[in-house]
Amino acid sequence: MRYALINDGVVDNVVECTEEFADRLRTRYQAVVQTEEAGPGWTWDGETFSEPAPEPQPVPENNP
Repeated sequence: MRYALINDGVVDNVVECTEEFADRLRTRYQAVVQTEEAGPGWTWDGETFSEPAPEPQPVPENNP
């Protein structure tokens, strides 16, 4: 199974492991939640994962 390791509402890392191993990780993280989609940087509100906002694209300079 795939688990998100969460601190302060943000996914720090994602691991593939057994449920038993995930239970041991719960002492190191505020939440360990099974997920198929979330990745590092996603947020977790206690019920739902949200993808991070896209990085703003740099504005090209107008060179006359």
